[in-house]
Amino acid sequence: MKTLPDYVMRSPSFCYVLGALIFVGYIGVGMYEIAAQNQYQFDSSPMTVALRLRTILDALNYASYSVTSGIFLHVQLAIWRTVVARPSTDKEATE
Repeated sequence: MKTLPDYVMRSPSFCYVLGALIFVGYIGVGMYEIAAQNQYQFDSSPMTVALRLRTILDALNYASYSVTSGIFLHVQLAIWRTVVARPSTDKEATE
C-alpha cells in the first residue's frame, strides 16, 4: 500500500477543528449555566469568578485531548510518509 486515502491524510486537521469547537462550545454552555444559576447574585461574587475560571480550565482540558490526538496523528502520518511510502530504489525495482 503506497498511498493512504485523502480523509486519513487530513484527519489531524479534523482533530484541530474539533478541539476548537469543543473549547468554544464548553465555554458557551458553561457560561450560560453560570448565568442561569447565579441570576440573583452579583457578577463579581467570589463563587461566580471561581465557576468561570473552572469552566475555562475545564474547556482547555477537554479541548487539549483532541488537539493532542491531532498532533499524535500528524507525527504518525509523517513517519509513515518517510518510512513506508518512500520511493522505490533501483535495487527494489529490479527484484
